[in-house]
Amino acid sequence: MSAVRPTVSIFRHLFRNAGGIGSLDFLRSVPQFNTRNLPRLLDVIEATCDAEFARMLLTSRNMGLFHDREVQRLVLIARIDQPGLAWQPETKSAWKDASLAPIEWIDIEDIAEIGYVPIFRPQTFGYVAEQSLSHTERVPRPKYAEVSNVEIEPNGLLRKGKTILDCDPVRRPHLPHVAGQWDMAVGSSANMSSYRIHSAPRQRLLIHSAISLLGRVDSNWFHWLLENMPRIILVDGLVDPSIPIVVSDQLSRAGVDALRAMSSREIIRVPADWTLAIERCVVPGPIMYHPDTHLPGWAYGLGVNLTPLRKLSRGVRGSKNVMDPGLRQVYWSRSGGARGLENQEQVRQHLEHIGFETVNPEKLDFWAQVSILAHATHVVSPGGAVVANFPFLQEGARITALTSEFTSTFPMPAQIALAFGHSYASVEGTSIAKRGESWHHDRLHRSFHIPIGRLENALTA
Repeated sequence: MSAVRPTVSIFRHLFRNAGGIGSLDFLRSVPQFNTRNLPRLLDVIEATCDAEFARMLLTSRNMGLFHDREVQRLVLIARIDQPGLAWQPETKSAWKDASLAPIEWIDIEDIAEIGYVPIFRPQTFGYVAEQSLSHTERVPRPKYAEVSNVEIEPNGLLRKGKTILDCDPVRRPHLPHVAGQWDMAVGSSANMSSYRIHSAPRQRLLIHSAISLLGRVDSNWFHWLLENMPRIILVDGLVDPSIPIVVSDQLSRAGVDALRAMSSREIIRVPADWTLAIERCVVPGPIMYHPDTHLPGWAYGLGVNLTPLRKLSRGVRGSKNVMDPGLRQVYWSRSGGARGLENQEQVRQHLEHIGFETVNPEKLDFWAQVSILAHATHVVSPGGAVVANFPFLQEGARITALTSEFTSTFPMPAQIALAFGHSYASVEGTSIAKRGESWHHDRLHRSFHIPIGRLENALTA
């Protein structure tokens, strides 16, 4: 934060003293200015609660430099000392004021197994070879809620009128980034009394009763299989079996198969861009505390209730659908999407040369994937969605994750691997920057390159 303060000071000085205040055009001629600095500029304004400067920026003629979400953050900061400020930005998006209210949880008589936070000690070649464990206090306790007349917006945002229901601490809108939800609900740590939600005309579906497993980004295998779907285990035996489960139509076929393995309830798939109105909604509580950030402090407070995940592992691995395909050393490939491996073909050829067999999980159904993993002794894979499959590996399996420098110390993969008795190592590569990316969110999703020599050192360590 301190590194960007001089630049912000220059911006403020020039903004206040430039001829024709009310335009940001002059910033383009400032040597220190770059549009990538704008998110940092906002972070400093937020951290210093500088409502005056926020209002000055909002009255400028050239707000096109800012993302619509950043405009809403400025609105919230500008209102700190003038709560009644009626200013509205010129924007095509329909943003409305909202508040955040706690949800009333019902505790479940169960024991939450303590999660652990790995502490990394990287070696010089980027291979994570040594870990120690420490307890975390932020292990979600088993709980659920029953809410009447609730509306669920796309990406799992629970709303009653103008109130957002606080159902998961990692989804709170004032956080810098919430996967799948960041452009729908906006908050600011400088103004915790109000929020902004995006309102748009949508198809509306009314259901009398349902258990909601609508998450923030259900198209993502990791978020669905580890963070969202196992929550059904908390309530499946407590709620009338005739009550269906609602899920997003963005859920993959494998995701539906995984859910069917854990529950015999009716499953209703809802279009992701619809608003769902439920008269009686059962909301299983979170089982994981997993903030969406790679900045310092990521591991702080990270926690997971392993009890539902162990039940998921036993239920799936013990199924008659699990066969032995005979694969032992597996390269679990990743094609396209975020965090792509730029030299995947080179990595694949090297691994196949030393005895690994390549698997493309996108071509396999859920049970075919589980069958391979349940019998594999060593899995090499780009980090990401594969983490969700760690509970299905046989105990004692070896995992070698391929990551960029921004994700190599992400603690959740190691935490899950170690909790299920696997060994875990990370081979750190070099990320590839793209033009126009933001300094925070896009670094996390950069593609990267793995040096073959470093990979070989890790495999033979």
